[in-house]
Amino acid sequence: MLKSHRYLTAAVLLSCSCLLAPFYAHAEEPIRVIEDSEKEITVTIPITEESASGTGLLVKGNKNNITINADITASGASGTGLLVKSCTQNNITLNAGKTIQALGDDGIAVSFIGNKEVAAMSDGATEPVPCVDKFIVNGSLVGKKAAIYIDPSTYVRDIYIQNGASLQGNIIADKPTVNYGTTTLTFGNFGVDEQAKVDSNLKISYSGNIHGEDSISMKIVGTTLEYAGTAEVSGLTIAQNATLLTSNANYIMSYTQGGASRGSFINSGTLDLSDGKATTVVNITGEYNQQNGDLRVEFNSDAESDHLQVNEGGAVIQGSITLTPQVDYYFNGQTIKLDPIVTVVASDKTVDASTAIVKTNNISPVLTFTVADDGTKIVENGKEYVCDYTKTQYIIKVERVDQGYQSVADDKISAGIASAIDNDKKKKKEDRFYMWRVPI
Repeated sequence: MLKSHRYLTAAVLLSCSCLLAPFYAHAEEPIRVIEDSEKEITVTIPITEESASGTGLLVKGNKNNITINADITASGASGTGLLVKSCTQNNITLNAGKTIQALGDDGIAVSFIGNKEVAAMSDGATEPVPCVDKFIVNGSLVGKKAAIYIDPSTYVRDIYIQNGASLQGNIIADKPTVNYGTTTLTFGNFGVDEQAKVDSNLKISYSGNIHGEDSISMKIVGTTLEYAGTAEVSGLTIAQNATLLTSNANYIMSYTQGGASRGSFINSGTLDLSDGKATTVVNITGEYNQQNGDLRVEFNSDAESDHLQVNEGGAVIQGSITLTPQVDYYFNGQTIKLDPIVTVVASDKTVDASTAIVKTNNISPVLTFTVADDGTKIVENGKEYVCDYTKTQYIIKVERVDQGYQSVADDKISAGIASAIDNDKKKKKEDRFYMWRVPI
């Protein structure tokens, strides 16, 4: 009976094999080509392409809303993770936690290639139609040659590198083959788009180069961008709610129409040169125009400071300049004579900071740092030094706070020791000491 039962069971299973089909079905194939138009499309299955010059995902359709919610990898030489080619008005979003990468030599994570289409306007002129209206990056882009590449024949309207995104590789936008003026500029936005929630506590870090002198307008919005590369762009704007934290970087603005002058670096937020060294040098080639923004620099006890150098243009500084003491040794009564923190070279223009409010960031509980009045003169060793606000040349006076060490004591025992130190400091005016909290 047992033997016949086994055979019967096998026969029944064979005759009902259709019921078992789902268990043996092949895995769903990933989307590799999008040719549809005016569709809502979500990519959910990872894509891997290993061949040389291969493409992970190709977009050829028009007016789609495409969400990439899967990793895309092109590992072959000259491979492309995402290729958007010869199409119009797509919106593409890379979700957080997902990566598009091209790991082979000359690999490009995201590439936009295709002829510009034009549309007639009411006055008879024409304007380009973008292949992509918005490309929003919430995840990671990794490319050996470039994280993003825009072909000369292609127009991308807006790129948003949003909070939490990560880029490895350059951004390259070659000079357009057809010049429609500012209408063909790609707006490279670091931070948020107009619908996203602003969160200035989040940061984006990027150290790649941006080659888009005639193609990209760079903007930082609603975030802190830490940048340490060379940005060749038509112009740069720091929005009111944003910070550009930059270290030994170069910003090269393109020539305006006619080639008479270069574009502008506009600071309506915060340009922060401080990186803990007080020796940062940031170069801007073009006009520096600070519109009610803040320029932050560090200095140390040896009168070294961060420096902003403006090439081939002038500097108009409105708003504020904030001077922050670096962690260092200072003494009571010390006078720190800073050289101009902003200079202009290779130009007949000047620095005008006459309306800027100059302030110190008194972050020490033991010391106060005060900027001398405009026009203050000091003569040392026969050399005269003048505090000149217009030229961003400052004299800073250092004074010890009365009972400063007691103010940072955490308990009664520490307070007693701090009191002894404070009284000892009063007797030794020139005694050097550390500006931060010390063991007491």
